[in-house]
Amino acid sequence: MEIQTDNEKMIRDLLAVKEKNDCFFDNNEEALLRLLEKETVTPEEALLQEILLELNDKMKRVSQLITYMGSKIEHEGILSRDTNGDILLDGIKIPLMQEFEIFLYQEELNRYVWTRTLIRPFAPDGLPRLAGVEKNRDINGIRARMRHASFLS
Repeated sequence: MEIQTDNEKMIRDLLAVKEKNDCFFDNNEEALLRLLEKETVTPEEALLQEILLELNDKMKRVSQLITYMGSKIEHEGILSRDTNGDILLDGIKIPLMQEFEIFLYQEELNRYVWTRTLIRPFAPDGLPRLAGVEKNRDINGIRARMRHASFLS
């Protein structure tokens, strides 16, 4: 149980980081917008704009990942394809770019793992694919789970 407690503590600590992150943008949104919308800038301000835009993207992604880690699994089931080639979870079509987790064997690690993936837009053969999964792999029967499964309701 110590590992679970450590994981729960880590998630609580990360949620505090997310809260500080969100608070920073809430408190500084107007100043950030003024700087980013400024048309005539010094070379230093141009660099600051570039860095702030990058930080904004990265910090938003960090917040999304922390939220994801703290979310409960809403649905678990089995993947398949329908006759059109669409990817289904327990018979329900998964939307393009929907993030979810799959359970598969990773040879590099020599073990089974849960890993995140998403439905990539159509490949040259016209079929959607799982990001990070070799294109020739049969997805029928792969266990999958979803933390944000609003499209299933």
